[in-house]
Amino acid sequence: MHVDELTARMVAKAWYPKMFFRLSYGRCEAITRCIEALGSHHGWTHDTSEKRIVDTLLGDSRSSVHQVTFKLLRDEVPYRFLTPWIRESDNARMQRRSETFENNCFYALRKGCEGLFVHMHLQWADYLREHYVLVRDFTYWHWSRFLQARNPNVPNIVNKLERSSQRSSLEPQRTYWRRAIRRMERLPNVYRPAAYFDCDTPFALDHFLPWRFVAHDRLWNLMPIDASLNSAKSDRLPDVEALLPRFALTHRDALRISLHHGDDTACQHDYEDLGYALSDIAAMGDEAVIETFRKTYVPLTLIARNMGFETWDYTCTEPS
Repeated sequence: MHVDELTARMVAKAWYPKMFFRLSYGRCEAITRCIEALGSHHGWTHDTSEKRIVDTLLGDSRSSVHQVTFKLLRDEVPYRFLTPWIRESDNARMQRRSETFENNCFYALRKGCEGLFVHMHLQWADYLREHYVLVRDFTYWHWSRFLQARNPNVPNIVNKLERSSQRSSLEPQRTYWRRAIRRMERLPNVYRPAAYFDCDTPFALDHFLPWRFVAHDRLWNLMPIDASLNSAKSDRLPDVEALLPRFALTHRDALRISLHHGDDTACQHDYEDLGYALSDIAAMGDEAVIETFRKTYVPLTLIARNMGFETWDYTCTEPS
């Protein structure tokens, strides 16, 4: 395989965690400079697919921007990966020594008229076919550790490594809130203080802190919202200072009535993430439950802002 193809696939694989989840690879890492240069040059966004990135890089490999990308990664990664087998800092010597599969190294680097190619050792090819899942999981484990070290305060790194084929269903959480609305007769609309949800009011579920930041569907971060407001809010942060009291009290009241009716759903136990038993949360007074939610949301909101997530001015969106 041509090293340029491997390089293009490296960029494509690294794209989503940085551009969608706003994770940092470190300012000094070549992959950071590559992604930023390509994004600026092509106008690519977090939704740009891996296939489009690879096809574009390989389809116009002589582009000056693409050549910089290839050079930044090609001149280091293929050689440094072989250092466990061949202790060599000079790339030219590393290439020559790898050509004979010295020390049964993983692959050989060989130059042809069209550039540098990787030729995998047949022994290692057989190993990968037999132990692919083990090697894949080992790779993802170390990738998540790498990212966690460079994003120490960011939650749920392990679920931010690649684009999911589909999001999890929110039907259990919808069922929980439907029951709460039915039993309470009306549920406060957090973003419209004078409005409520009743049994006849359609609703969407809002991730109070954006899914792109938390990458989970825990019940304590979900709240009924008008579908139009949900679209307007998108991936922006809520005004925590203004909205958190009403948000926390609504969660407590919904949990309280759920326990009163003897419910014991799996998603209901998400509230234990806040550090208390369900019965303790349900029994809290107003100030106590607001403070409990505040201790979780305030630091997370600060981290999200530092990562570049914008705050949504919900007061600019009026009901139609």
